[in-house]
Amino acid sequence: MRASMVRYQRAHSPERWTAVHTRLAQAHAAWRTRVEEDLTAPWPWGKAHWRRHHMDETYHRLCARPTAGLPAALEQAVHAAGHSESALRQWTDLLERAARDTADTGLHTWAERLRAAVTGAEPPLTALTALLTRGGLDTTSRAWAHAHRGWCHVMAERYEGAEADLDRAVALDPRDSPARLFRGQLYDRMGLLDQAVADFDSVLEINPAYAWALLSRGRACRQAGRYDRAVADFTAALEINPGYAWAQARRGTAHRRAGRYRQAREDVEQALRAEPDNLTHLFDRVLLDTLESGFAASRQRWAELLTSPVAHPGDETGSTTLLTLFRVLLLRPERPVDEAAEEFLSAGPTPEARTDLLHCLRELSDSADEPATRARRCHEIIAGHPPTLGSAPG
Repeated sequence: MRASMVRYQRAHSPERWTAVHTRLAQAHAAWRTRVEEDLTAPWPWGKAHWRRHHMDETYHRLCARPTAGLPAALEQAVHAAGHSESALRQWTDLLERAARDTADTGLHTWAERLRAAVTGAEPPLTALTALLTRGGLDTTSRAWAHAHRGWCHVMAERYEGAEADLDRAVALDPRDSPARLFRGQLYDRMGLLDQAVADFDSVLEINPAYAWALLSRGRACRQAGRYDRAVADFTAALEINPGYAWAQARRGTAHRRAGRYRQAREDVEQALRAEPDNLTHLFDRVLLDTLESGFAASRQRWAELLTSPVAHPGDETGSTTLLTLFRVLLLRPERPVDEAAEEFLSAGPTPEARTDLLHCLRELSDSADEPATRARRCHEIIAGHPPTLGSAPG
């Protein structure tokens, strides 16, 4: 019934059809603009009400003038694919509805291409490839498409493909903050910390209040042992978002590694007040307890933490290898640490997980406590193992 009514309206009063959809597009554009005025983040796609107005605006523009509206709709499909698979599916539904309501062959062709992408493997990557190949994108949109496709590769740990796409994005638009931010994240994951910091520096030159870039640079500086700079970046990010417990905890880690235990204590306790069950924060607090009061005073807290069924904080893959290593290291002195260290290495730890572990082991090694000798042995094994993905030795 709806389809026949739409066909009738379009065929019998094309001028009125165009005028109505143009007015509706303008109304949604105005509502979208009002939402944008209240946004603090540079990326609005995460806001559902903004996305809804943007989609309705685009649908009505396509209905009013399909051929004229298609290039902008495809450029925005790049951002939908870059945001999430669900946003891409919504954008595909939008194009299908506009194609059906206008009977436009160009819209129909692109609706079919995007539908094929979302029903296959890796929908965002497939859609971005189709848009780069056939979308007729302008230079800015091509840069965004390469940046988003590069991030798809990063998340799939295809680092060679990621670097190629992100390099291309930066070459197309040298001031494209997302491309440099994504490439900095890639370098961080690869353990190429100087390159990561350089990209984050470039992003922050363009937008000094970009919280994600501040957090990312702080994380890379912390991994590189530049603790004062890491603290400055985490502090700046917390001034933008005071409730960000992760930044509070990571600033505490930087303070602890720099030997500033009082400041470290303040940060980890603040993080735990916000997230009392977070295992990473609990681990940081027990480690700090050990460094300040000795292992004997902290043994029971280690036992409670390390017998938790939850994966260890640094073990982002959900494996139990790091948890097992600390159990052997601290709670099972009858067992040699070599086997646990080799098990950790065989799991292919990320550069960050490896570096974090080496720092923890070095801190325990410097103590005069019972686990110091075993921690030194464990550090020797892991530090002597060839790092993967360009990670720097600890």
